Amino acid sequence: MRPLPNPLGSALLKADLRLRETDYSTAASLFYPAYLVFQPLSNWCLKRFGARIWLPLLVLLWGAVITGQAFVRTRVGTLISGPIALGLTSLDGRRIHGWHALFFVEGVITMIWSLVIALAVPNYPDNACILSESERQALAQTLNSEKPEAGRRKINTGRFVRCLFNPTMLLISLTLFCANIPLNTIMLFGPQVVKDMGFSSSQAQAMQALPGFFGLVGIVMASWYVKWFGSHFKSIVFTASAVVLGGIILLTTLNVVARMFALCLLGFGGFGMLGIGPGWLATNVASNVTLGGAASSVFLICGGMGGIVASNIYRNQDAPRYLLGHGINLMSGAVAIMLAALARYNMARINRRKTRNPMDISALSYDDIQCLEERHPDFRYIY
Repeated sequence: MRPLPNPLGSALLKADLRLRETDYSTAASLFYPAYLVFQPLSNWCLKRFGARIWLPLLVLLWGAVITGQAFVRTRVGTLISGPIALGLTSLDGRRIHGWHALFFVEGVITMIWSLVIALAVPNYPDNACILSESERQALAQTLNSEKPEAGRRKINTGRFVRCLFNPTMLLISLTLFCANIPLNTIMLFGPQVVKDMGFSSSQAQAMQALPGFFGLVGIVMASWYVKWFGSHFKSIVFTASAVVLGGIILLTTLNVVARMFALCLLGFGGFGMLGIGPGWLATNVASNVTLGGAASSVFLICGGMGGIVASNIYRNQDAPRYLLGHGINLMSGAVAIMLAALARYNMARINRRKTRNPMDISALSYDDIQCLEERHPDFRYIY
C-alpha cells in the first residue's frame, strides 16, 4: 500500500488542493510512521481473528479511505473526515477532476475485491477449498514440520532481542531500506520528475506508466533471479547495479530519452530488490516463530524508514535537476551492494566456523536444541 493508490493522480493533486510546497512530502512521510506503528497490531489481529476476517476487513477499510479521498476539496480536507460528507452533497460535473475519478474508481474496485477475498481466503490450509484433501494434508504436515512449535511456545524475550541484533538479519533488512528509496521515488515523485523534463501534466501522467511497468517487470522477474544467478547475493548486486546506473544517468545528462531510461532502471532495480530481499531473509531465519516474526518486523521497519527518506529528498527548490534526490538514489544502490557483500561475507564466515568447530549438542534437551536456532551445528546460511 502507498499514500496514493496510483502515482498517475499525484501530478495534479498539488494544484487542485492548493497544497504548499512541503505538504506533499509531509503527507507521504506521515504515512510510514503510522504504518510502522500499526503493523504489529495488525499482525496480532490477524492471529486473533484469522485471515478470512481480518484481511478482507483491511482491504474494505482501505478501499473506503481511497474512495473518500475523491471528495477532498482542500489541503485541510485530507486530514479530517468531515469534508467527505460535504463533498457528497456538493459534487458536480464542473468540479470533478481526473484524480477524483481515479480515487473513486480504484476505491470501489478495492472494496469489491474485499468481498472476493472473504470468500476465497481460508484461515488455515486444511480449510482451503481450492486444494484437494491430500494436498491439504501434505501442506499442513509440511508447515508443522517446518515450525513444530508454532502456537505452542511462548515468545522468549531474550531470543527476540538476539534476533533484533543479529548481524546477518540486520544487513539483509537494510537492503530493503535501500530498495524503498528508488521504489518510492517512482511511486511518489515520478510524475513530477517527468513533468520537469518539459512535459505537460497529462503527458507526464502517461509517461510515468513506463517506469512503473519496468518496476512490475523487475519484481515479477525477481522470482527467477536466484535460479539464474544461483545466489541471492548476486541477485541483489544485479538489481542494485541497475539503480546505481540509473542514478548516474540522471545526474550526468539532461537528455530526455536517457533520463526516462534511467527512471525505468530505478523502477526495475528498486522493485527487483524488494522481490529478492524477503526471500533471502526467510531462507536464513531458522524455523522458529519468535525469531521469524522478529526478523519480519525489523525488515518492515527498515523498509518504512527508506520510505520516510524517499519522501523528503525531492524538494521543489531542486527542480528540474533534482541532484539531491538522484544522488541519494545512486547511493542507495551502492550501499545495497555493500550491505549484501557484508552479509555474504558474514554468512560464509559463520558456515566455515561451524564446519571446523561443530558444537556438541548431545547433552542438550529438545527445548534447548530448539532454542539454538541459527546456532545449531547443522544450520547453514544460504547466500
